[in-house]
Amino acid sequence: MTCVQLYLLSKLWYTAQVLQPPSECLRQLVSAVVWYIWQGAIFRVPLSTLQRRKEDGGWHMMEVNIKCRALLIRRIWLQEQREGTMMAGWLQY
Repeated sequence: MTCVQLYLLSKLWYTAQVLQPPSECLRQLVSAVVWYIWQGAIFRVPLSTLQRRKEDGGWHMMEVNIKCRALLIRRIWLQEQREGTMMAGWLQY
């Protein structure tokens, strides 16, 4: 799971701060992550179980779509806080 976070999803988190990825791309990325985790195993645990907290029996795996939206919203909020920029003026308008 660490390899997935460091190599595959780190690029997504960087890009998601500026652009909202299309849902088809997110679906393909989640499919790639699931394939990497299970690598063709017959028995698979549902993603909803893996996204639970570790104390509840999961891996505390984050939801890709929600994190992408949160990163974009945070970037927009930070841009709004900067005084004197066109983006801040437009967002405050």
